[in-house]
Amino acid sequence: MKPRKMYKLSPVKEELEVVKLIFDKYLELKSLSQVNKFLLSNNIKTKQGKDWNKKQIQQVLTNPVYVKSTNEVVEYLNSLGMAVIGKTDNKHAF
Repeated sequence: MKPRKMYKLSPVKEELEVVKLIFDKYLELKSLSQVNKFLLSNNIKTKQGKDWNKKQIQQVLTNPVYVKSTNEVVEYLNSLGMAVIGKTDNKHAF
């Protein structure tokens, strides 16, 4: 097996604003297609400057990087074989 690399993530304010918008819109609209239409109609682009698609939106919504750090989340990620570094505070993401 190859050794895995570990990265430390740093928040990028502009990217986090888009991520929060995606989560808020999904909670409001309850549809990947509707969120995608919203992003397209408001000319909100990916960090590469391209239009969003449903797959990319789904990846944002299911990415464990954006989840709040709770003991339950750590247990779940560990059950999937993921190593979690850091302390939980029920507030911030890892």
